[in-house]
This record gives sequence, structure tokens and C-alpha cells, in this order.
Amino acid sequence: RWASSHSPYQPFMAGYFVRLLMAVLLTALAKAFPPGASSFMEHSSWFGALSAIGLVTSFSSTLMFTALGSFFNRISDPVMGGAYLTLLNTIANMGIILPKIGLYAAMDWLTVSSCRAGGAGGAVVAGLACPKKIRELAGSNECTNAGKGSGVDE
Repeated sequence: RWASSHSPYQPFMAGYFVRLLMAVLLTALAKAFPPGASSFMEHSSWFGALSAIGLVTSFSSTLMFTALGSFFNRISDPVMGGAYLTLLNTIANMGIILPKIGLYAAMDWLTVSSCRAGGAGGAVVAGLACPKKIRELAGSNECTNAGKGSGVDE
């Protein structure tokens, strides 16, 4: 009912601010997450917090989607029926999906990894030219990320 109220903008913005808050909390959780946490039994509170943030984010996304559909229903022409709603929803989905492609490509381009082939005195080669198996055969496990595209340093 709330999403189909007189103003679908209000629930959309509420969901938007909840998603922003969850993004900040998820970033803080990722920064504070214990390194090497691989077992749910050992770090159940951390994994529980991660699940709770994911659940609230999913709820707010559903709220925003419902409010957006309510807005499209309000502005669409009844003569055209569902075709106009489908067009508006497709454009909205493209606005959500297409920027991700560019961001992931930028992360890939901005990440520079390298390794030393043959140990500490060996030549530095690009990370893609030195896969794990070749490094193991060459006796080198020294790999570095000179610049990570995500902007998060370890």
C-alpha cells in the first residue's frame, strides 16, 4: 500500500537512502571483516551481519522497484496498456545494468598486477603473463598489485 500511495516518490527515496546506508555499512564491514575467515562456525557473527545487510538491501531494492512500477503506472497512457510500462521498465533496467559494465571494465584496466619469475632476483613480468602454475614451476610466489582498480588497499 505504501508504494501505491499518492506519491510513489516517497517510498522510492526511503528505499534509496536505506540502500545508501547499507552500502556504507557493507563497506565498513568489509574493512573490519577478519582476514582468512573461511568458516561460518568460527565467525558466525560476521557472516550473520553480512547476511543481515544483504537482506535489508534486498528489501530496499524491492521497495524501490515497486515504487518505480507505481510511478510508471501513474504516468503511462492507458490506451497503450502494458507496452509503455514495459518500455519504461526496460529503460530503467538499462540505466541500472549498463553503468556496471563500464565500472567493472575500469576496475580491470586500473588493476596492475605483476610477479617476479624465478624468485626475488628474477625479472618482473605482468601478472597475466605469469599464471599461478608457471610461478610455482619457476619457484616464485611473489605477486603484487601495484594499483587495485577498486581503490581499496589491503
